[in-house]
Amino acid sequence: VALQPSPQADELLAETRAIKASRKQVASKQATIKKVKKRQQIKQQQKNETRILVEETQQALARDDLQVARATFVQIPPSAREHKEVLAIQDDLDEAVNAHVNKLIIAGDAQYRSDDVLGAVRLWTEGLSLDPENQELRERVERANRVLARLEELKRQQGR
Repeated sequence: VALQPSPQADELLAETRAIKASRKQVASKQATIKKVKKRQQIKQQQKNETRILVEETQQALARDDLQVARATFVQIPPSAREHKEVLAIQDDLDEAVNAHVNKLIIAGDAQYRSDDVLGAVRLWTEGLSLDPENQELRERVERANRVLARLEELKRQQGR
């Protein structure tokens, strides 16, 4: 800026500006590369975590530990839920849960019919812990709890 205007000074200033612009471009490209690498690193980390969670879910299923299998499966990131491997394990888990819940419903019904309402509630509640959205089980538990409450009320009335 303090130079006397001359073609040589203009040339040097233009060169300085070009170097500054070039450095900015390089810095911008480096920042972009850093961001891309970070995203790739996060993606790889999520992929590894998903693989581990899928393996743990499979192991829990093999042990017939459906509570652990369900709890492990829900930790899989939603972004990975469309992968073939994850969909397959979800199908296996859903099938195992449905089969187990159906067994609990049948066993609970038998308990209920044999006047063991509390035993039925325990079985149905176990089923609900595996399948919280099961409206059939929810209704059974609510009905049985009303019966238990009524029985308790009758006992209190008899005690008077």
